[in-house]
Amino acid sequence: MSGDASDEPVAVLPWAGREITRVAVDSQLRLLFDDGAELVVAAPLTLTGPAGTDTVAPGELGTLAPALALLWQTATAAVVGADDVLVLTFRGGTVLRVPAHPHYEAWNATGAGWNGKGADDWMVVSTPGGRLAVWGEPPEGGRFPADAL
Repeated sequence: MSGDASDEPVAVLPWAGREITRVAVDSQLRLLFDDGAELVVAAPLTLTGPAGTDTVAPGELGTLAPALALLWQTATAAVVGADDVLVLTFRGGTVLRVPAHPHYEAWNATGAGWNGKGADDWMVVSTPGGRLAVWGEPPEGGRFPADAL
């Protein structure tokens, strides 16, 4: 980011310093963080790391293996840019990118206490076309858009 206002993220998810403790794959990719927060991805995503870039398509068996390498990785940042792309970066340089999907929810993220009516109750969903829908207040380390659905 160059520091221009247009480069400011639309949303910041509070995962800097959090470790992935579980990776589950089926028709979706699920990443569970060490604080209980979760990222669920239903759309194709890219993983870029030292060995190159891979496309992971949840539900397509032959593409899932690169996602397993996220286990035990520690996030350094998680942002949604003005281009509606979720970018999750990890120590060691791996970058996960999930673009919005025009027809369905590409991803959703929940806080550790989702539906438990606690301080960490929040949910962010990338709706069809990329606009974010938000429930709850951003926790420490997070920022959600004021104009969210």
